[in-house]
This record gives sequence, C-alpha cells and structure tokens, in this order.
Amino acid sequence: MLARATKVNNNKSSTIALKVTDAAGNSVSCDPVYSTISEVTPEGFDLQQNYPNPFNPSTTIRFSVAATEARADFVTLKIYDLTGQEVRTLINEAVAPGEYAVEWNGTDNHGRKVAAGVYLYRITVGSFAQTRKMILAK
Repeated sequence: MLARATKVNNNKSSTIALKVTDAAGNSVSCDPVYSTISEVTPEGFDLQQNYPNPFNPSTTIRFSVAATEARADFVTLKIYDLTGQEVRTLINEAVAPGEYAVEWNGTDNHGRKVAAGVYLYRITVGSFAQTRKMILAK
C-alpha cells in the first residue's frame, strides 16, 4: 500500500490531499483537508543570552518583540562596558513583532575593535527593559 500526501501552499493556506494505492493499482482518495496558518508572534518581550559566550570575534544576540496595539515598537539594543559607557548601538528603530537575531562583531560605534572583557547588552522596548552580560575573550 502506498500513501501519498500533497501539500499545496497558497499564501498562508494549505491544502493536504491523501491518495492511497494498493499493490494491484487500486487507489482511493480522501477529500482535501484545508488549513489556514496564522503567523506566530511572541507573547512577550524577551532578551536571550548571547551565543557563543564567551566569544571571539563575534556573537549573536536573540530577542523577541511581542505583538502590541502598535504595528511596530521602537526598540533599542545597546552594548555597554562595565563603567556604564555606551560602546555600540545595534538597533535604534521601530521593529515589528517577531523574533530577531543580531550579530555583534566586537566593535564600537566608530568601527574600532573593543578590548577583551565583560560587556552588558540591554534591550528597551517601551516600558520593557532587560540587561544581560557577555564576555569578549582574547
């Protein structure tokens, strides 16, 4: 017996039809199953731990922006040294709800390599703010 599923995408809708054929070549088809898939958006705001950590020469920072009444929220994602001095602004713009990954290559706002050490990264989205630590290794 052979079963075959066919999936047809039409924007966010899918149709799955199943046809079963036995060894003698007899086949039976079922009525198509229709499904509409909505986009998945995060339920909350989140700043994940960078990866890799420690890192050299670059690391990835992942974050989530939840759906709000606004179509897009203003997001800032900045890197600071341990004295609180801003080292680099990675994001400073309106961002639609979703999950994002941003790479930091260990440089400051002027493109200069920063020293090895501990750095903080902070995201702010409206009233939500979260900070995490990362280590740039030699």
